[in-house]
Amino acid sequence: MPSVYQDALARARSGVFRPGPDATYADGDDSSWMQIDWPAVTRRLTIEGRSIGVIDTGGDGPPLLFIHGLGGIWQNWLLNIPAFMGSHRCVAVDLPGFGLSEVPAGEISMPGFGRTVDSVCAQLGIEEPVVVGNSMGGFVGAELAVSFPTRVSKLVLVAAAGLSTEYLSREPLLAGARAFMALTARTGLRGSPVVKRPRLRRIALQPIVRYPERLSVPLATELVKGANAPGFMEAFGALMSY
Repeated sequence: MPSVYQDALARARSGVFRPGPDATYADGDDSSWMQIDWPAVTRRLTIEGRSIGVIDTGGDGPPLLFIHGLGGIWQNWLLNIPAFMGSHRCVAVDLPGFGLSEVPAGEISMPGFGRTVDSVCAQLGIEEPVVVGNSMGGFVGAELAVSFPTRVSKLVLVAAAGLSTEYLSREPLLAGARAFMALTARTGLRGSPVVKRPRLRRIALQPIVRYPERLSVPLATELVKGANAPGFMEAFGALMSY
């Protein structure tokens, strides 16, 4: 059987050297988000003494609640929100320690994230949203549905996290996460040529985006704003032990 190292190397090679998207993948037009007045729909709520950043498009349509993943921010949904805001009330939250939201006073945990999202819904008067969670946001959405079952009408899992400490060693993964954080801090991912050059963008963002080279520079710039978030490491540890 291949060693863990060989398996990791094979995955890396697959990610970096795999063939690019065919002609039918996307159309290269990802500018719909640039037509939205985002400051006008940005709100700050106070939950457990901390400021929480929220996008709320308002309206009378059925509510859609978007929850980002580890290292993510509400901007991960920049193409999804414009697609639905004409028919739905779209809400996207920055989890505590990410994006516009302050680090919580207590320990970061998946149940804590769930309580925060429930409080966001309560303050905004949202009763039963369809909850859409990506990666770690899928765990948070599941926690919300389990702990507050009357809050969630439907749960949509988008490439949801599925880590199990029964099969994965926690410490090596935490060490890898620390290395990733150090790398993003040192290279200044937010404003570096990584975002501007398709090949570098593909190498850097391959773990979270299927074809990063197809992203426009403005969209890629928005997506990497979540790099080096203050809550990243603690949230990663909480995810591994959940």
